[in-house]
Amino acid sequence: MQKFLVLAAAVAAVGLVVAAAAVAATDRGIEPVLMEGNPDCGDLQGLTYTNQIVLKKAINGSNTNGIFVLYLSDTNIQWYVNNESPHVTAVIVKGGTQANAYRYPGTVDFSDGHLETPVLGNGKNARLGAVTVCYTP
Repeated sequence: MQKFLVLAAAVAAVGLVVAAAAVAATDRGIEPVLMEGNPDCGDLQGLTYTNQIVLKKAINGSNTNGIFVLYLSDTNIQWYVNNESPHVTAVIVKGGTQANAYRYPGTVDFSDGHLETPVLGNGKNARLGAVTVCYTP
């Protein structure tokens, strides 16, 4: 019985680690929302934005309209803007058949880091497919 309880506790701990990996917050504490398919800014209900950019297979340090995206790994990015404009309201990080959407409710968000692709069934993050940035100039 004791071995069973130890095994059950170990399985529960592994389950918590996998669940925590699926909802890891960014450097700024933004929790991702998992989305199916290939979402864009229009799929985020109630989001305020006027423009979106999609970076597919972009090089590290891509700069579009004053928004810089740095690729930290095949599963992880960070972004920043040079000044108060443009105002980033969301970033969608796509990988596999899903995406993680990170919404920024503040009025002054200049940067964030460790935005990750969705976690696959094997517990590993999907390989980065594209990054969509929703913003207002």
